[in-house]
Amino acid sequence: MPALPRPASGPGSRYTARAALTRPRPTPARHRTDPAALTRSLTARDLWITAMVHEHRVLTTTQIARIAFTSQRSAQRRLRVC
Repeated sequence: MPALPRPASGPGSRYTARAALTRPRPTPARHRTDPAALTRSLTARDLWITAMVHEHRVLTTTQIARIAFTSQRSAQRRLRVC
């Protein structure tokens, strides 16, 4: 669908879409890591959590925090790293 023309004056005349102003961000290096390298950083708890997710198909962060961590914050931090 083509974009609508902008009015020369009045409301909307100075609007520029945010996407037009920003450049795409490069993918951080940590997301381009070799999968084999990631397996070296997994703990026994990480492997147990993956087994639980495989068994139950879906687990929320709250559920994972309750079964494997002392707090939700520590669970979120670890899930963000992996």
